[in-house]
Amino acid sequence: MGIAQDEIYSHFDLSCLVGISEVINLSQNLFEGRIPVELSNLDGLVLLDGNNTTKPAPLSLCSIAGFDLGSDQEYCPPERNVLKQLYDSTKGQEWNMLMIG
Repeated sequence: MGIAQDEIYSHFDLSCLVGISEVINLSQNLFEGRIPVELSNLDGLVLLDGNNTTKPAPLSLCSIAGFDLGSDQEYCPPERNVLKQLYDSTKGQEWNMLMIG
């Protein structure tokens, strides 16, 4: 699905994109501001290069292999990815449960 060069506004309803398993090409549009975290729910490639979006990108988006800006250190800082790996490998999701229980 190619949407490049189309004018898409910041209030675009992303729910219509769920389930796309090929390529969502949103590059070279007029996007500004934060990248919506909902884009990490897509199964295919997510192409956002060439927009004026805020850095960094959502961590969940940096974690998917199909994100075209995943290797850009300004969008996906490596130290943040390492901290996520540490959190996941030490069962960080359970930390709050231990403090409550």
